[in-house]
Amino acid sequence: MKQMVQNRIVRHLKNKLETEARQHLAKIQELIDHYHQIPFIQEYLKKPINPRNNEENKWLTFYKRTLAKRDEIVQYLLHDILERAIQKSSSSKSSWGENLEDIQREFQRADDFPYLEMPYGWSIHFILNMEKLDYRMINPLLNKVGWFDVDKLYGIDYTDQINKTIQFRVSKSRFFETLISELRQIPVVREREDIFNQMSELFNTSIF
Repeated sequence: MKQMVQNRIVRHLKNKLETEARQHLAKIQELIDHYHQIPFIQEYLKKPINPRNNEENKWLTFYKRTLAKRDEIVQYLLHDILERAIQKSSSSKSSWGENLEDIQREFQRADDFPYLEMPYGWSIHFILNMEKLDYRMINPLLNKVGWFDVDKLYGIDYTDQINKTIQFRVSKSRFFETLISELRQIPVVREREDIFNQMSELFNTSIF
């Protein structure tokens, strides 16, 4: 009798996990269908070719990333979901404490759906990160978050005012220091380092 109850619990948990995972898969498939409407992707699928420009490279990169995410979800549905349901059915009472329940819930969600990700930010929140899969959702502010108010990161466009704020907060000398430091790592550019040093000097003296 006890085993029957346990099996029923596992089946219920598995069905619940499967329902949500299939919703994630449907969302990914919808995006794949969109990519299949792009002429370059259609051309690539007939005969793999190298991207001819940045736009085509962007489409192909995001398309391949989306296919990989689809495969992750399919792998989970076919091979891992039952094991997770069994784990959840035998979980003991939480020892995290009430003030940490939200965090615990998010980590449980990450265990429930291991293909989810915690996007860049200051809160623990695991999601199907569509910004990494859908090129139309590229956030031009994400790599500039250190230079403007964090609350402006989502839900806004890259406006002239934000651009001015970023320019105001960026130290010219530090910018070129970082740039030249990174360029030193690139063999083909290393021999031209003096050009960038000159640019830095001109920029800092307001000549350039």
